[in-house]
Amino acid sequence: MKPFSFVHVADVHLGYAQYNLEERRRDFSEAFRQVVDLTLELKPNFMIIAGDLFDDPRPGNVILSFSVQQLKRLKDANIPVLATNGSHDYSPNVLTGTILAPLDEAGLLHFLPRHEGASWGSDYCYVYGIRNFRTKLALERELQRYYEEHPPKAESPFNICVFHQSVDHPEVFPSAYAEMKFNQLPAGFQYYAAGNVHKPIRLEISGSLLAYPGPTETTSYAEAEFKKGFYFVELTQDNIVNSQRIPLETREFSILRKDFSALEPVKVTEEARSIVAQSEKEGEVLVLILKGILPKGFRGFDVDQSSIQSTASKALYVHVINKMQEAGLEEKIPLPSQADLRGRAKTYFLEVLKENYGEDGANSLAQALIHFVELLKAGDLKSVKEKIEEVLRAEAE
Repeated sequence: MKPFSFVHVADVHLGYAQYNLEERRRDFSEAFRQVVDLTLELKPNFMIIAGDLFDDPRPGNVILSFSVQQLKRLKDANIPVLATNGSHDYSPNVLTGTILAPLDEAGLLHFLPRHEGASWGSDYCYVYGIRNFRTKLALERELQRYYEEHPPKAESPFNICVFHQSVDHPEVFPSAYAEMKFNQLPAGFQYYAAGNVHKPIRLEISGSLLAYPGPTETTSYAEAEFKKGFYFVELTQDNIVNSQRIPLETREFSILRKDFSALEPVKVTEEARSIVAQSEKEGEVLVLILKGILPKGFRGFDVDQSSIQSTASKALYVHVINKMQEAGLEEKIPLPSQADLRGRAKTYFLEVLKENYGEDGANSLAQALIHFVELLKAGDLKSVKEKIEEVLRAEAE
């Protein structure tokens, strides 16, 4: 077999202005610039982008211009970019679709689901792409039809399947919330290039390699524990797959957890301000998680989060997460996990909306409603306003 190599990247989320900060939007762009810089040094035969190149199916002009510049650098170096869409850079709205389609039309990347057989091939490799289905219900309803319309033909010396879904496996995603079972993927592929799960994973399943590179920048403080990066995969002449993770230099996140039990909110605010002043580092994102039980008669919102945030003089941003409970509530049944609440909310929204909007419309609206709730919970009113305006524009069109 002819030896070759490729880069596997996913979840780039270009355009994401985390915490409504333009600096964070630039951080996501800088991470992708590093990916391109390193890819040009590695000189692979091709690059795979396994979904969510963009954070939104309608990126702003500045982000779109940046992506064109970076993709053109790869094109000029004769490194094809093979991509599928993710849940962020695709909209079921027929007028929006995915920004990957016009980039494909311009010859800057090869959007696999748009081409005959949803594939790309050479004399040494076959790459098959599955489009993203956004929800588990949509996948169960449409995946088989997709295979019938784009039959996978894993007949090459080496076969790669590209997709952007979470797979039901104990080391990948809880089975109750995973969108896809591993046996729903087409058989006969040696490498499954995945996206959507925001942590680096490499698993050997039934003689094949399933890989998630994780995001290229930190989209949530829960991801701060691992260094961001992508995979560089080399196939030797003896059909041996060598995979290494290439690290990226991204903005530092520091996570601090502090129990303030029995302290009144004024004292919690005072001590939290002191912690921020002593702990912050230049340019970092500092996440301060307030835990504990407040004295009887006080509520969590009595803690002055704005005052805590304003203490910072070095950090780019202080993200305060207030998990303090009122006295007496600690004996109640523990709150469900965020993932569990999200799943229950989605089920409820689907049931309420399905009758008037049909399954497709209900799925789209349920996803939007959950996203709005998460933005409101984070206090991100600007993004809520932008999303509402986007929906209104789409309806007007």
